Amino acid sequence: MRNFLAAVIIAQLAFLLASFGILIFQRWHGRRRATRRSREREEFERFLDRTCAGELTGGALGRVIDRCDPETVTLVLQERVPNGGDAEWEAVVPHVRKTRWFEGVVTHHTRSRLWWRRLVGARTLALVGEESDLPVVRRLVDDRHPAVRLAAISIIKRIPDAGAIAAVLDQAVKSRRVVRHYAFDTLAVVGEPVLPVLRQHLRDAKSPFELGDLIRLAGALRPPDLIEIIQRYVGHEDAAVRSACARALGASGDTAALPLLEALLGDGSWRVRTRAASALGKTGSRSAAEWLSRALADGDWWVRLRAAIALRQIGASGVEYLEVAAAGDDSYAAEMARYTLGLTEAAVKDYSA
Repeated sequence: MRNFLAAVIIAQLAFLLASFGILIFQRWHGRRRATRRSREREEFERFLDRTCAGELTGGALGRVIDRCDPETVTLVLQERVPNGGDAEWEAVVPHVRKTRWFEGVVTHHTRSRLWWRRLVGARTLALVGEESDLPVVRRLVDDRHPAVRLAAISIIKRIPDAGAIAAVLDQAVKSRRVVRHYAFDTLAVVGEPVLPVLRQHLRDAKSPFELGDLIRLAGALRPPDLIEIIQRYVGHEDAAVRSACARALGASGDTAALPLLEALLGDGSWRVRTRAASALGKTGSRSAAEWLSRALADGDWWVRLRAAIALRQIGASGVEYLEVAAAGDDSYAAEMARYTLGLTEAAVKDYSA
């Protein structure tokens, strides 16, 4: 019995010693790996900076990339390369694409069954993608995982393909608000290549909700024919669409939009009138001051507030109308005028944001 107990104790001690040994080895190995990666990162960052500055050739950078851990390369590029790249980076891209790292990340990761690998592939293509990658880009834009789709949206800044843009628009109008706004902000940066696709989507819009979002995107893109586009929808039966028209017209900064905004300022929906008042303030047009002064007597508090803030935005001529209203007989207009005249410039900017 004693021999059995002694054997058990020895086995337990051996197990504990082995466990401690494994833990110590893992900690030592982890520190060594972290030190190695840190050295690789420093070397890669140094070569990347010198190559982009023209001090080294792209081939030298490619050799460093193939020596480094792939995860380190991916992390450094995502942190250090400007969004959308620049002239110095574009000169380096062909050399980066010839590396084993690129082949592994793009060819294998973008086809992986694991979504986080496809995510890395999408982020990489946003930095080094070319037109030859379009089939992969279109697949990533339609990926089943939302995080991958979101990352793939950034690729169209680099590869503004009409098919990918159309897919992004299709996904955006069906997505939640945060994703939709991110997609539209990206499309606004892409600019002119989006316009033909946007015009087609405007013609094919199936709901007022979708149409309103597309009109807001048109306002952000500011195409030359924006007024003509908006004119088709200012009389739409849905108030959300008319409100989107007012917002887009305000973003355009075009004085040709003033007659349409004046009409929307008299809309039957208080939300549309509110948006039209804000848009008139953003135009900064002195001719709009008289229209806004009449809106100070509107039956809705929000309309009166936005009209008063818009008058402050217009400047001296707008302030004159506010001062007249503050001393006038209309109690609603006088109250709002006095309140707005008492605001600081910073407060007016906050209201206008």
